[in-house]
Amino acid sequence: RWGDGENVSLSSPPHPLTPLLLVGYSTARTWNRTERNLVQIVAQQLNLLLALSHYCDRAKLSLFAQQTLQSGLSSLAQASLDSVRFEQTWLDYLINLLECPLAALISWTPQSAWATLETAVVADPRFALPPDLAIPVATSPLIQDALATHQFVRVSVPDLPATTRNWLNSPGIGQLLIIALHRGTTPATAILLLADHEERQWPQHLFPTLETLTQQFTWFRYYRYRLSRQGREGEDLQTLNWYKHRCLETLHQSVRECVSALLELDAQMPELRGSGERGGEGEKVHFSHFPSLPLSPTPLLHMRRQQLMHQLEATLAMFTPVLKEEQWQLTASVYPLPLANLLKRSLRRVEPLYNQRHVVLNVHNLEKFTILGDRLKLECIFFELLLTSCLHTQPGTRLHLWCNPINSESTTIAFSSSPHPLVELLISDYSSLEECQQVCTTAPAELTISLNLKICQQILRSWGGDLLFYPLDTNRYLMRLLLVMQK
Repeated sequence: RWGDGENVSLSSPPHPLTPLLLVGYSTARTWNRTERNLVQIVAQQLNLLLALSHYCDRAKLSLFAQQTLQSGLSSLAQASLDSVRFEQTWLDYLINLLECPLAALISWTPQSAWATLETAVVADPRFALPPDLAIPVATSPLIQDALATHQFVRVSVPDLPATTRNWLNSPGIGQLLIIALHRGTTPATAILLLADHEERQWPQHLFPTLETLTQQFTWFRYYRYRLSRQGREGEDLQTLNWYKHRCLETLHQSVRECVSALLELDAQMPELRGSGERGGEGEKVHFSHFPSLPLSPTPLLHMRRQQLMHQLEATLAMFTPVLKEEQWQLTASVYPLPLANLLKRSLRRVEPLYNQRHVVLNVHNLEKFTILGDRLKLECIFFELLLTSCLHTQPGTRLHLWCNPINSESTTIAFSSSPHPLVELLISDYSSLEECQQVCTTAPAELTISLNLKICQQILRSWGGDLLFYPLDTNRYLMRLLLVMQK
């Protein structure tokens, strides 16, 4: 194995060569001054030619290194933002540049004691690494040698211990070139591995350039990781914002209805609000100052008041987990739920809007289906879908909601991997279930949907269901909701 000392600098060679000219003759003889001067002049000219040739070669190598640096930086800058495709693009570039049959990234997490094969590009099957590769980070000499330096390390496979050769057993691999992906003072969690046959001579004049490009690749890779992570966090926060906003609307509507009912009960208490005054001389007591007193002229009104108070209490208790357990991300509490009750609650919420737009919604085949899901999230999803159906329908339209149990092995839902049976809800202006099913089997699903509907789709898919939209014609579409049923 060779370490840092063999890296070649392009500015000044570590051991410059001194040329030597030898002039011989077949027999013993002496050389006169003229002959010696001639040999000296010839030696000087030869030395000049050799020096010019040497600097010309170095200039060519320097130019090639500069071109490699420019092409490498362009490849990194123009690569895809997707992390996997970005890594594959960079490994392809290295394979084409160095003409080696294998380039791979081996990575691990700071909390993990084992490194795995993250990405690999193989030009020759004889150099392929096992996909289930597992390398102990702390005891692997290959990884530890790479972590000890910021430069390339060349390793001959026969010099490796038997424990390393056990997993590095590809028949074609005879020599390795490895470097750790250092990022500032942060401990490295990945190495770049290049492999070739045992007689391979690596281009040492490119080592400084490749080390610079590897450093840039490390930062580009980290930038894409952070970008992807922030994108996922942004999507999670958008989902959380949508969910909490819908929960807040539900809470506001429930509290408003209860408060309105309580105010109506207060208006039905003539004994308490008739004269509004009692007491002796010089003393007046206004009972209207105590609207929260549980007094009631009749037991029926008092019972109704208690019922409304319990309803308010139940509503607040239902939203308590949202405040305590879902502050920054959604949590899924999937359990059996009656579909009919969920639909009825959601239909009551959108009933004023449907009446305002004169849209009629007929529900068909609503049997006693028991589905799996989170109650609050399903109510928010139902509300979103019913709201969208109403707003995107012409006033005076008659909509139909069809409930239909289907087999998860059906060809119409081949995309679903749920082991449970499914029930589909079809919402459109078609008056028959057969017409809706015909659209689902023949028409392509719409891929571009609004953010709110996309959030609903992602939540349903995380449970094994789905949400699909099929455009019919101008301003008409069919909505297909797939829910997981209890076995």
